[in-house]
Amino acid sequence: MIDRRKFLAEAAAVTSISLFPQSIFAEQQKKATLSEHLKIRLKNNRQLSYAIYGDPQGWPVLYFHGIPTSRIEARFFTAAARRANCCLIAIDRPGFGLSSFLAKRRVVDWLDDIKEFVHASPAKTGVDLRRFSISCFSSGAAYALLCAAKMPRRQIASVAVVDGIAPLEKISGHGGVSQTIFQLANKRPRLANSLLNLHTRQIRRNPKLVLRRISRFFSPCDSKVFFQPASAKILVDSYLQCVACGPTGVAYDMSLLSKPWGFDLKEINVPVGIWYGDSDITTPARSMGKYLHATIKNSEYSVWCNQGHLSMLNVVGDEMFKFLVSSA
Repeated sequence: MIDRRKFLAEAAAVTSISLFPQSIFAEQQKKATLSEHLKIRLKNNRQLSYAIYGDPQGWPVLYFHGIPTSRIEARFFTAAARRANCCLIAIDRPGFGLSSFLAKRRVVDWLDDIKEFVHASPAKTGVDLRRFSISCFSSGAAYALLCAAKMPRRQIASVAVVDGIAPLEKISGHGGVSQTIFQLANKRPRLANSLLNLHTRQIRRNPKLVLRRISRFFSPCDSKVFFQPASAKILVDSYLQCVACGPTGVAYDMSLLSKPWGFDLKEINVPVGIWYGDSDITTPARSMGKYLHATIKNSEYSVWCNQGHLSMLNVVGDEMFKFLVSSA
């Protein structure tokens, strides 16, 4: 039984981040770089949007974002990607950013989109993806691990999972904030959409107050990220892109992740690096991290002290790319 009052409080903390106006933070970008608003047209006429960071000529790494964010989230890893000579290609899922919404999709349907994206390169994307790695954050783990399980070993060299979600039906009641929100989004989709719209109005009236409230629902490690200008700027831009076409795609993705994903993690046979913060209350290491490591046979697992959920985005980049490149 989901505590509705608890959900409302936690949803206010998580979903409302996506709608902060840029006026909260100083020196917002006036114009995004061209490499952040790239698009590819799929065979069914849907659009996938993506961004490229790091070294355009480097080792290719696909990046799958969390919730409620977008491809812009990968900016956190730009400098680390450049240092490691990696080309980081961040892709919006359907209904996020500039990617077309796909009704009645399942987690496993992402595989078709990625296969088409990979096969289109470099003719359409300018990147050679005959062989590549995948990195992901938070809810993006479901989609990264899907590709690791179902795509040929000759194509995928390695996968990096940062604070990744695990299948919720395997975690019981220990899935943290993400489990509470995703399960209610599945059971009460209208409520989830209403909350997103409600928080839009609240944030427009008093964004600074909402920002302070949000920080209370994260560990102290994460709270700092909201007030560091560089990190806050990335969050704002990423979350604004997340709901660029409305909240429907966000709420739908949440509901999908509360259901069985449609594949078995035991099918994965590529090297997988797994990193969590020990203070993460969104996707807890003690449940989700341990489950992923125990289930994925060829995985390396690391828990970082004094780190939460968002704070890992600022610290794990160099180690993540070192793992991916070493497995190339």
